[in-house]
Amino acid sequence: GVLKCWGYNALGRLGDGSTTDRWSPVIIEWGTSFKAVSAAQNHTCAITTTGALKCWGYNERGILGDGTTENRLSPKTIDLEVNDSQVSTGVTHTCGITTSGVAKCWGDNTSGKLGNNSTTSTTTPVAVYTKAPWSEQVDVCDAWFVFCTRSHKETVQHPGSPLYGKSVTKISAGDTHTCVIANARTYCWGDNSDGQLGNRSTASSSVPVAVDI
Repeated sequence: GVLKCWGYNALGRLGDGSTTDRWSPVIIEWGTSFKAVSAAQNHTCAITTTGALKCWGYNERGILGDGTTENRLSPKTIDLEVNDSQVSTGVTHTCGITTSGVAKCWGDNTSGKLGNNSTTSTTTPVAVYTKAPWSEQVDVCDAWFVFCTRSHKETVQHPGSPLYGKSVTKISAGDTHTCVIANARTYCWGDNSDGQLGNRSTASSSVPVAVDI
C-alpha cells in the first residue's frame, strides 16, 4: 500500500526528499506500493510489493547499504532481493533475508554485529557466516631442543557455523547485536556484554551462536 511518514526529519529520515519536519503524514515515493517498513533512529528501509528493497536517511558507515556513506533524502534502491517482509533496521546496522533464505547485514560492524566473522564495517550487504564444518592437518611437536626436533600430524575438527544448511526465516537487528530464527531455532551474534546472545556467556561473537532455549 501507500507508505506515509511523519515527525522529526533530520538527515532525511522520513524519505520525502527534504529535511523538513512533518506534523502530519506525507506520502513517500508517489506511485510506489510498499508491503513492509522498518524505521530506526536515523534511517528507514522498506520493501515494495514487487520485492525491491529501498532505504533512506542517515548513512554513516554505509547503514543504507547502497555502497556509499552519502545520506539519502528519498528512497534509494538497494541491490538485494529480500524475502517477503524481512528487513530490520538497527541503530547503526541493517539486516535482511534474501529470497533463498540467506541472512545478510550491512553498516557498522562493532562487536561483530553483522555476523560475517569480521568486525569491519561495510557499505553493501554481506552474508552472515554459514561455513560448513571442516578439518585440517596440523603439526604437533613431540620433542623440543631450542626448536621442534620431532613432530607428528593430527587432525583438528572445526565446527563451522550453526547456520550451515539452514534457511533463515526471521531476523531482528538491535543496537549492538542481531538475532535470527532458522529451522525453528534462534541464533544471535554481536555484542554480548550483558548476555544478550543468550548462550550462557558474556563473550561477544562475530559469528552466529545458538541461543540456549
